[in-house]
Amino acid sequence: MSRHKDQHWLHEYSHLREMGLDDAEIAGRFGITLDGLGARFRRINNRPTIVTEPPRPTAFPQPGDVANLADQSIEDAAEAISRIREEDPRTLWMDLTQMAPTRMLALVFALAAMAPADRPIGELLAWTEPMAVAS
Repeated sequence: MSRHKDQHWLHEYSHLREMGLDDAEIAGRFGITLDGLGARFRRINNRPTIVTEPPRPTAFPQPGDVANLADQSIEDAAEAISRIREEDPRTLWMDLTQMAPTRMLALVFALAAMAPADRPIGELLAWTEPMAVAS
């Protein structure tokens, strides 16, 4: 169960407690036993917290590097556009995870600049429809 569902469940439990219901009544509302209610609390409380290091900021490139980075990002964008349509997306994903942060950010900027702002999102993503049908 995702943490989001647990938060929803806890919110619902708190609401029922505020209404004056005891744990046995709440368990009945949830369709579980009183022991099941206790087990759910133990599971939620014993879930390990995922600790991740916050990403380090990437500095904007120096003026002399911008031209080279722009050229590289246009090539990277053209390659990504082609590969996402022709290959298994997981292959491109793995390659992108190996890209240096500055180069990845330049790619994002290039792709964002290439997308026509006057087109609806559905039209821009029409190429994904065959993937949805296949899955």
